[in-house]
Amino acid sequence: MDKSAGTSDDFAKRLSPVFIVGCPRSGTTLLQVKLSAIEELAIPPEDDFILRFYYKLKQDCERILTDQEVNHLIDDLFYHDNGTFSQWHVSREQINQELATRKDITLRQLIDAIYQAFLNRLENKQRWGCKVPYFAAHIETLQHIFPFAKFIHIVRDGRAAYQSMLEREQHPDARQYPKSPFNIAWQWQRFVNSAESAGQKFSPQFLRIHYENLLADADAVYAQLATFLDVKVSQLTQDYYQNLLDNQLIRQDNIALYVKPKIDASKAQRWQKHLSPYQLACFEAVAGNTLQHMGYPLSKPPIFMLRQWTIRALAQGYLSLRSCKQWLRNTLLQPGI
Repeated sequence: MDKSAGTSDDFAKRLSPVFIVGCPRSGTTLLQVKLSAIEELAIPPEDDFILRFYYKLKQDCERILTDQEVNHLIDDLFYHDNGTFSQWHVSREQINQELATRKDITLRQLIDAIYQAFLNRLENKQRWGCKVPYFAAHIETLQHIFPFAKFIHIVRDGRAAYQSMLEREQHPDARQYPKSPFNIAWQWQRFVNSAESAGQKFSPQFLRIHYENLLADADAVYAQLATFLDVKVSQLTQDYYQNLLDNQLIRQDNIALYVKPKIDASKAQRWQKHLSPYQLACFEAVAGNTLQHMGYPLSKPPIFMLRQWTIRALAQGYLSLRSCKQWLRNTLLQPGI
């Protein structure tokens, strides 16, 4: 069957992927494997090739690609230096077989064919999703590529996310994160504000959930997700952990580090004991407004007044520097990423 039959708009309407976004260590992986328990949906291990392809093709979703361009992009998929696509257990031959069922391959068609090749190795999976945390800053771009996509933004108290990142230092095989509270606070704030801004533009396609609510009242969150994705809530209460192991839906080297058979609700407020007053003051000096806007009260750690002023001055200097660096990157060096 020719899966590209009909107009490009017809194809886009049939294609409604689910994107999970949020600051790293905010519960995106937990949500990924929970949603993969939905009968028709599968979300493969994290890979950011969608945006790589988009910018390699000069942000053009509609142009029909040449065979040479398709082969070049598939080469990038298999030989990119992050090596994450190998965790999908999909061969080049399987992708080519899927492409052979289509004609007039556009960027949108190519991306879908790659994901469809992943779905083909699973049972009863017809819809794909994507979990890349930093895509929180690129929802508008993703909506341009997939106009009927759905976006789930999971938010966690930035201080808890920061403390969780620091814990990763104890695991040599885990991804390492910056240690500076200024840096992490800026990144958390950027991801949250970017996602929420896009969510206002695309509100019917956007859902925000809070990690803390997922721990405290999972059933209520599952009801939200079921309504948003138009599925039965009973599917979200199935044994997601076994589904994860059976279908290899997460990087195998991350299972022990990132996903547990049972959710540990004690993690929600652990940052209050483990972050120092200095770390808290630095984080809140940068991201305090966003914390409050997301419903997280400030801790206002007891610090000598002069040191508070110093931290605020450093925070403002850091924010100015990052804003300048981001502007240079977006306008001169690598637009969009």
